[in-house]
Amino acid sequence: MNRYYLGILCFVLFFSTTEAYAKCKVLNETINLGQYSSIGFTDTGINDARVKSGLNCANLSVGLLSTTYLKYKVMQLPKKLVSSQDSTNEIKIHFKDHKSNPIVEGSENNLTDTDLISLFNGLNGDLAFSITIAAGQEIAPGTYMNTDAATVLWYYAIPIASIGCESIGYDMSSGFVLQEGILNCDVSSWGEGEASSLQYQIIILPDCRISVSNINFGSAPFPSAFHPVETSLGIRCSVKTPYNVSLSDGHNMQNGQRRMKNATESHYLAYEIYKDSDKQRWGSQGEQRWPSSAASMNGNVLDGKTQQIYRYRAEIKDSDARPIATGIYTDNITVEVDF
Repeated sequence: MNRYYLGILCFVLFFSTTEAYAKCKVLNETINLGQYSSIGFTDTGINDARVKSGLNCANLSVGLLSTTYLKYKVMQLPKKLVSSQDSTNEIKIHFKDHKSNPIVEGSENNLTDTDLISLFNGLNGDLAFSITIAAGQEIAPGTYMNTDAATVLWYYAIPIASIGCESIGYDMSSGFVLQEGILNCDVSSWGEGEASSLQYQIIILPDCRISVSNINFGSAPFPSAFHPVETSLGIRCSVKTPYNVSLSDGHNMQNGQRRMKNATESHYLAYEIYKDSDKQRWGSQGEQRWPSSAASMNGNVLDGKTQQIYRYRAEIKDSDARPIATGIYTDNITVEVDF
């Protein structure tokens, strides 16, 4: 007897959906814009650098089709950052939103968007603004901040789950109300919003540019035949930043005397460097240093653009009329600027 069995396969198909879950918060903190050398910063500025705007929505994901409702009102926005060391030193700053629209104090901007990822594309879920600081500003070293906080009111309803227009399906700012519309939810009330308060800080460091060339005494058969060399070097440093210029003693100094050394033998040739054309030694200690205020030219023009010129005289000190070991004599001097 043949037996036939009819098997019934029972199965359950589980569907999974990937939905965006966002928990939003407004920020009240200081945003560090970084450290920059003053001259380099004057030359380049900052162009469209992304910064925190004041709203963060973490744990965003893809796959949710519900609309994100978002707008903000700028209550107070800095137009400049001010030095904490000297309130007359300022940096002008400009803000744009994530769509590159200029942000103006008192403006209200509706950023309602269905693309959560592109909207909150800042690091760690921050909605980003961008800042521009134009090149060419004369900026003294110091720590700069806005004197009044950047204050923005945020109104938002960020989808958590697709559950109609009920508040359970959205993370909402204070007082926000949605109601059923024909095709989607409509905003019944934007509510009171949530206020963010940000300080922006940037640190400008002192900096210099030095233009200098080698000292070449030429050639001669004996030390007393060498002629002095008169030349100059140029230095420009940060705006409103006095400084001192020092010269090292070189690598072969003996008993306070600079010396050049023969490249192949242990023979030396004494020399010295003097400020301007007088006999005041240019060195690295005390009055031997050369203050910017006493430069040969432009001593009081500390605008970050104009060089101070330092004229100096270098001469061979050996007065011996007899020949010494032939060869090339050299030494290395370090130019040091301190503030």
